[in-house]
Amino acid sequence: MLNLRSTLPTLPTKLREEAYQTLDRFLGVSTEEVHVWLTLALTHSSYLNDVCESGTADLLRGSGSLLMTYGKVLPDLIIYHWAGENLPSASCGQADEFHQNAERVARDTLADELELGKWVLLGRGEALAINDGKLPARLLRGSVESLLGVAGLFCSYGRLYQWVDSCLQQAPARQGDVSISHNGIRD
Repeated sequence: MLNLRSTLPTLPTKLREEAYQTLDRFLGVSTEEVHVWLTLALTHSSYLNDVCESGTADLLRGSGSLLMTYGKVLPDLIIYHWAGENLPSASCGQADEFHQNAERVARDTLADELELGKWVLLGRGEALAINDGKLPARLLRGSVESLLGVAGLFCSYGRLYQWVDSCLQQAPARQGDVSISHNGIRD
């Protein structure tokens, strides 16, 4: 059986302490088990290729992929729930457009608020994509989804719903063509 604690790489000590403090506040929970899953969420598959034996890397990538999938589906459910409560007059097309924009807003807001990019462990090749100290969105997206997967494992649905609500209420400028209103969608 794979022991995540013994096979996962570790973040450098200073970053690890800062990452765990910030992410513990976001999650509202702090345990050694949570920290193991957070480390997996912050470990890009390219890093696993560089530092782990082939079989171990495959197992960790599989676990990370499932975590990322869960972190993708859970916000979708919450955003559709939010839209149903807050945008009751939206058409199906408007609801789908809203969902696409809201998903981006929530992901970008989370990445920005938590400064997630500075803690992601990347392989040598992927590390070359960092520009001016910023991780490209394509590399950050998986880590955000994985973090939301960890949140889904350890947080209540209500806590995650409140977080999505806060993101969507505070970040209308990120919405592009669709703005959020408790009265419905305005084009």
